[in-house]
Amino acid sequence: MSMSELLSQIYRKDCELAVKDQRLQHYKEENEELKAKLRSSEQRLRNEKDDARRRFEECEDQWRAERRELEKQIDRYRVTLQTLATAISAKQRSNGGRPAAGFAAGERSCRSWKADHSSFLEMEDTGHSGVKIKLFKGTGTMARVNKGFGFITQDSGEPDLFVMPRSCAQFGNVLPPLGTRVQYTMVLDEDTGSLRAETVTGPHP
Repeated sequence: MSMSELLSQIYRKDCELAVKDQRLQHYKEENEELKAKLRSSEQRLRNEKDDARRRFEECEDQWRAERRELEKQIDRYRVTLQTLATAISAKQRSNGGRPAAGFAAGERSCRSWKADHSSFLEMEDTGHSGVKIKLFKGTGTMARVNKGFGFITQDSGEPDLFVMPRSCAQFGNVLPPLGTRVQYTMVLDEDTGSLRAETVTGPHP
């Protein structure tokens, strides 16, 4: 083999090695890019996992807070029902053991609300008779209107609720027209022992 042929073969080998070195370098760069993408994906997954855990903990804390608040409201509801029962007993004793007109019906109506835990009883100082028992807030429709009083058909399905013009200040102390949607606070009338509507307003939007 001549010297020129030998040099030619060496040159070709050097070229092949150079090409292989370039390919190897390219593969190394691709490998590093894939590793970087993998690390980025792992970090993103860890971040998403941490976010999900944080959101779950926040929801759990909120649920626990709402449960504590509901338990407080239920305790308040029970205490006020006991106060209502005491007031009913006192009213019966003051009438020689006989319930006042409409008082028994009012008591039954109150009991029928015990399963409704969306609203609770409230106590208000009247300044002269100790306390005034304010019952549930409700909604309904004016069903009957007479000259000096009317009745509201309650959305809850309870018996129609007695209402007087003086309880309708938002309507100018006049009973709303028939079919008017209203909101009201149900109270126990201390004189008759019956339930009636107070603070009658139009429905909130």
